[in-house]
Amino acid sequence: MTPDTLGQKLSVFNTEVSGIEASAIISTTGVILSSALPTSVDEDKISAMSAALFTLGIRTLELAACGDFRHVVVTVNDHYLLLVPGGKQALVALWINGADYLDSAIQAADQFFPVQQS
Repeated sequence: MTPDTLGQKLSVFNTEVSGIEASAIISTTGVILSSALPTSVDEDKISAMSAALFTLGIRTLELAACGDFRHVVVTVNDHYLLLVPGGKQALVALWINGADYLDSAIQAADQFFPVQQS
């Protein structure tokens, strides 16, 4: 998917899925391609750290041979950062407000941004 296509899908996702506080499309090298992040957030740092965390999750699961990678979830109090694949060269970062929304956001992300098996 192209960054424009991903950005359009992200916009639809943000509108249709409850509990999304912020979101971004990030290249696997850590560059913001499209975002709906608060202005108080340093996009460069968030994108670099998200890409590193995403890659670390994938590599760790590959080494552990646990199965096919689906997503990374980071929990802070009652907020969640969900990182899902957005194609071969991108990831989707979703900030979710509240445990009540986490499962539905994961299910919606699986539908909007399906994992492409290699």
